[in-house]
Amino acid sequence: MTPRSIPVSQELAALVPLVLPIRTTDGSRVAFAQAVDHSDRADKPVLSVAAARGRSGAAMVSTLERHPHSGQTFLPLAPVRWLIAVAPDDAQGQPDLSRLRAAVAGPGDAVIFPRNVWHAPLTVLDGDAADFVMLMWRLDPAEDTQTFVLPVPVGLGDVAT
Repeated sequence: MTPRSIPVSQELAALVPLVLPIRTTDGSRVAFAQAVDHSDRADKPVLSVAAARGRSGAAMVSTLERHPHSGQTFLPLAPVRWLIAVAPDDAQGQPDLSRLRAAVAGPGDAVIFPRNVWHAPLTVLDGDAADFVMLMWRLDPAEDTQTFVLPVPVGLGDVAT
């Protein structure tokens, strides 16, 4: 079965995780107040380094995840482009795959996935892998990570150009 393709665009309309530039030219500070959004149950801030794999072949999404108690913030440690794919809930609280959208973040972007936003795992578009700083408020990962395996992987077109 051939996967459905969805357009890759720089605009994700109402589904947008927050994409923020992380560089300034005037020496000012960039604050990410949205990065600390969490429920009262998630009371442990965790700053970690997440290793993201590069893609081989066409960009595909086969799994989505969300975190009901904490948003996630990612900042690349290398000058790479990386995939952002998000979907809203359907009426049953599962990802609405008909509204799955994708975009490309660049090396100067920080991305914040708010709580409860279905999103694809980190996928690097340039090279084999890259490290990212990740900030997240945590409780037991089993309580704060929900995973959805797509019935058929979705192709995202040629995002490498």
